[in-house]
Amino acid sequence: MAQSEDRYELPSNTAGDIRKMFIWLCFGFGVLFALGLTFVIFAQSLVKFVPFSAEERFIKPYEGLLVEDLLSESEDSQIIQDYLEQLVVGLKDAGNLSDDLNFKIHYSDKLIENAYATLGGHIVVYRGLIDSVDSENGLVMVIAHEMAHIENRDPAAAMGRSLAISLIISSASGGYSDDVAEVLSNAGLNQFSRKQERKADILALDLINDYYGHVGGRDEFFQKMQGRDIDLAEWLSSHPEIESRISYLEKEITDKGLLVGDTIPFPMEIQKILDK
Repeated sequence: MAQSEDRYELPSNTAGDIRKMFIWLCFGFGVLFALGLTFVIFAQSLVKFVPFSAEERFIKPYEGLLVEDLLSESEDSQIIQDYLEQLVVGLKDAGNLSDDLNFKIHYSDKLIENAYATLGGHIVVYRGLIDSVDSENGLVMVIAHEMAHIENRDPAAAMGRSLAISLIISSASGGYSDDVAEVLSNAGLNQFSRKQERKADILALDLINDYYGHVGGRDEFFQKMQGRDIDLAEWLSSHPEIESRISYLEKEITDKGLLVGDTIPFPMEIQKILDK
């Protein structure tokens, strides 16, 4: 008995359907790419339309990732932490900063000559940075610089760019990336453009002038770094050259007629801790 052969035949319009699907996929990816590229280019302007409270809500679940392993429970660390918080409150009260911003400063006793601002108003200051300046004014200039980054929404813009680029690459490769922590850790951690750094320097200069009534100590950290016999290649990759920063700050002082007063030492209890 002959067996009938069941043969599957492609619908006559298969080629057209595949062509339409390909066109729609290309269109969809094109729109995604265009939107992502637009955000990468105009992130600094677009992020201003995002309320700071929304940024805080977004980062809340990941705050532990941003500051983990930084804090110390020692009494000395708590004293310095309280001191840094007082400086931040003083700078915010004295300066013309946005009312909706919340600055959250964190002290780490690691001997790293650095400080950084990141999402949600978080600022981290390392013991090594405090050791590298000679006065409170020099420290306040660095803190004011990081506060200026937050005022300008630089960490949010950096995160937006990183996320947009990640989505574009993932879509193009067909891959899926759930490494949110990596995106967040790279957002705002000294990954700002030279234009952003310059704007932060100039705003910080105004902040310390409002706080002290003069700008003494404004280049203390830069002078220290300039005289240090170390490799600054990585640091300079995202920061303007030190000589350039000192130069344009001096021009700002001259153009605005700012006073350069005497610096003040750290409070005695802070200096005792630093001398240990």
